[in-house]
Amino acid sequence: MAQVRVAGPIIGVIGSNKADERTAAMAEDVGRRIAQSGALLLCGGLGGVMEAACKGAAQAGGLTVGILPGDDPRAGCACSTRPPAKRIRAILLANESACFIIMED
Repeated sequence: MAQVRVAGPIIGVIGSNKADERTAAMAEDVGRRIAQSGALLLCGGLGGVMEAACKGAAQAGGLTVGILPGDDPRAGCACSTRPPAKRIRAILLANESACFIIMED
């Protein structure tokens, strides 16, 4: 697996796979602010909150990475990886993030 060096912190964004319009707009704003701060956005690589946050970060020129539970990257992440076992996904998100932003409807 290739390694990427990031100048800023890694910020994890997690939340529901489905987000209402208001929550999706907030997640997009959070993603944009993460990118503007120079941090990397790390998420679970699925839809809803994660997809909206990645969209906002991408619009601001930020880097996004998704740790997928399967082979279906739906969050529009710039990079993605799939760990060998689903249970490792949460461990990777926790170990690699300096902090988490948790968003729910």
